[in-house]
Amino acid sequence: MKKKINNKVFYSILVGLFLVTIAIGYADISDLGLFITGNATSSGISSAEDFEIGFTNNVTQSVSTNTISVQHNIVDNHNAEFTVTGMYGYNETATINFEIENRSEHCFAAITTSLTNSNPTYFDVSYSLVDSHNNPISVIPPQETATLRITGRVLKVATDSAQTTNVSVNIIATSEEDPGE
Repeated sequence: MKKKINNKVFYSILVGLFLVTIAIGYADISDLGLFITGNATSSGISSAEDFEIGFTNNVTQSVSTNTISVQHNIVDNHNAEFTVTGMYGYNETATINFEIENRSEHCFAAITTSLTNSNPTYFDVSYSLVDSHNNPISVIPPQETATLRITGRVLKVATDSAQTTNVSVNIIATSEEDPGE
């Protein structure tokens, strides 16, 4: 009889240690983060003297949960940086909106963009260029603005180490005559 009591105590302690181990392991896994760092660069190609395109200081953001933090920095007219932290769950998203202004008086800015994402296994990163009515555009009229919208979404939850992706969005503006003519 005494042997059975010891086995019960032994198994109770073993189960208790197992549960503590699972709790510690879960806490460790749940603290793994997903981070997006990146930059956006704009440049213009034109023989026109008044052709100038660049970032304004108007930057907005939206996130799917309150654990996500987005920081940004407009370095100069042609360079912006951003960092997204605190993404932990599947399908969580963060969007940052950079306003781009065509400062030209007469030239339209035909926009081409490209995006690189260094970690497509864990992140889907997309971009769009939209006008003030959220319509997709590829040309910014003179003296008007457009929004470069960059969205990152978690595709896979990190389970063994924190995951980071580096994103680069390049925007090239080419001067163009009025595309409506």
